[in-house]
Amino acid sequence: MIDHSCPVIVLDDVKQELWQISHGLGVCGLPIMSHLIIDGKLEREPTNPYEGVRILFTDLHVLGPTQNKPELYVSALVKFIRQLISPSTYLIVFWSAFPDEAEEAWSLLVSRLKTAKADNLIPFAYRVLDKTEVKDISDEDENIAAKATESVKKSIAAIFDDFPQLKSFMHWESCASRAAAATSNELIGKLNKGGIPFTDGGAIKTTLKRMSQEALGYPHAPNAPTKGVYQALIPITQDWLNREGTKGIPLHTTHSA
Repeated sequence: MIDHSCPVIVLDDVKQELWQISHGLGVCGLPIMSHLIIDGKLEREPTNPYEGVRILFTDLHVLGPTQNKPELYVSALVKFIRQLISPSTYLIVFWSAFPDEAEEAWSLLVSRLKTAKADNLIPFAYRVLDKTEVKDISDEDENIAAKATESVKKSIAAIFDDFPQLKSFMHWESCASRAAAATSNELIGKLNKGGIPFTDGGAIKTTLKRMSQEALGYPHAPNAPTKGVYQALIPITQDWLNREGTKGIPLHTTHSA
């Protein structure tokens, strides 16, 4: 497995509804990682909690309809948060058919995370998303799906309007990810032009080893080969970040005109 950052997590205990919200949020342009809950446990627990989580979309009744008291499902939610999220600044969005329970659930969640001495996992705020509208994005009726898509897009836009700083940092992280991908593409392309195809793993390994040696110096490279490769790639990545910066993606600022 490869540890990676994950800006948006989706959590639900009903497979069909998990697919519906994952599909719906994907249609709205959000990069997501979905997790299904089965019998009160994550179907698959990550090797390490995800870095860089910015939004957690979760059902309220994560333990099913029979365990629908906030004190029960919030305790489970605390457990899932600790399994899924590395300390991050993130927003929690309750997508639920029971929006009236959201305020109580939020208060309990904050209290239980404090009790668990996990203050660094407390979301900075919460919002509520209409469950029916998200599900309707997957409706077979194109008119219903189109209407629901526009409505959910507006709801997500409203969240970012409330927290423009959240959108700004997610933009920055996306830019950094694209710059890293462009760096890899550039290096792979140059190797290919130099007669080293990507399928030749041995030659690729030798090239990366040489890059590490040039970055750290021969005596040090064998002890920190990954560090050496990263240092060798930093100047290329910086060039791509500079190009990202010229695209003019607006960042949140607070200043007087």
